[in-house]
Amino acid sequence: MEIITDILIVGGGPSGLLAAKEGCFNNNKVVLLDKDNTDTYNEYITKTSLRQIGIKEDDSWIVNQTNGFILEAMDEKLVLDNTTTVQPEEAYIIDKNKFIKALRDDIKENVEIIDTEAKTITHIKDKVVVEAENSTGKYTITTKILIIASGYHDNLIKQVGMDYKNMDTQHILQYELENTHLKTNNIIYSFNEIENNALISILPGKNNTASISITMKDDANITEILDSYIKSNNELRDSNIICKTSHILPSNGIIPKRVADNIILCGNSAGFVNPLTMKGLSGALESGTYAGVVAAKHVVFDEYKKDDLKQYVMYTDMLVNENYERYMETREFIETLTLIEVYGILSKLSFVDMYECDIDSLIRTMIDESSKANIHLKNLYN
Repeated sequence: MEIITDILIVGGGPSGLLAAKEGCFNNNKVVLLDKDNTDTYNEYITKTSLRQIGIKEDDSWIVNQTNGFILEAMDEKLVLDNTTTVQPEEAYIIDKNKFIKALRDDIKENVEIIDTEAKTITHIKDKVVVEAENSTGKYTITTKILIIASGYHDNLIKQVGMDYKNMDTQHILQYELENTHLKTNNIIYSFNEIENNALISILPGKNNTASISITMKDDANITEILDSYIKSNNELRDSNIICKTSHILPSNGIIPKRVADNIILCGNSAGFVNPLTMKGLSGALESGTYAGVVAAKHVVFDEYKKDDLKQYVMYTDMLVNENYERYMETREFIETLTLIEVYGILSKLSFVDMYECDIDSLIRTMIDESSKANIHLKNLYN
């Protein structure tokens, strides 16, 4: 089957779906290829992020609403919720699979969605031709602008020479738990496994459920470490695992080369994963939105060259990448700390009155209270 379109998007995750939604501007024809739209792990996103990209909250995909954060190291727990500090960004814990389904339903009247896998990319004159295939047949799709949102590991990125040559990655293992005894709606970040270069996060759900994930550079003993943590935690040790999910995400920031003639990369295809928290939903939605806006504009004016599409790079550098670069350096610093050092920092912070709690405010307070953090991070947060 041959298809001609204005904008072709490969990847039906949050980034690709937002790109498709914005790409429809001015009645542009948009086609989206999605080989697998199932994404079973939970994540959180702030109300501010949803509002900025125009997504209305929906109980169908909201698992819980958080009151704030708890940072733990050994027996020290630093509580940063709306009882102790101003929370500028209240957050929802969401079921990512249901969230994706809602986004897909929202665009299906305006976007042609084909459940198929893209195989090859070819430039022909001033267009891009993508060959795709599924169990029902083959597709040849000619497009003015191609948006790749199918993951950093996708072979398409290598075909167009835009892959990150020195990509660092983090392995993530997540369990969905039932029968927990958590006494908080706060998101918990545990540093108790930091000497294994592991960060554990817990997203409380409703009805004694929770999502727990571990992030590590090396997955050799990732399961053993997470299982051991659960057994040592009084609120989790009696829980049951009802689902396991594992995935790998890029961890060294956004790819500098994320546009080429007729092509835009977004989502984790371009490294839009917060290097500090290793959460990628906000970056996926933001980069997908900007990719769709830029593509829609330049289709109208028949502008498809790399220099034309650099507006996308400008938007994402200005609105996303500045934070990502310093968050990457902050994570690298945190990974140098021992558990005792993290315990000491949290102990000091527990006596500090913080008027406002967001990531930057927390790190600036840590810089003020920790001489080691001051030496390594002060210049990043001036």
